[in-house]
Amino acid sequence: MLNAFWADRDRAAQKGVKILSAYVAVTEHTYYITVQAKSYQALLEFFEPLAPTQTGTIHPVTTMDEWTKHIDPKNK
Repeated sequence: MLNAFWADRDRAAQKGVKILSAYVAVTEHTYYITVQAKSYQALLEFFEPLAPTQTGTIHPVTTMDEWTKHIDPKNK
């Protein structure tokens, strides 16, 4: 299933997801895929085909510049 998912990764753009990088820690069987998504829902829809056979976590992140605007109003 993972091979089919990755072979069909061009559909990411159709879902509103841009793949920025992808790496595999082979000895751990762990995949790290960095994406930029238009929404959290688009991200879930993109990874949905893996749900029946894979486990994973999603860690939303933002840039440091954006974050510092939120924690220190003087930086706006």
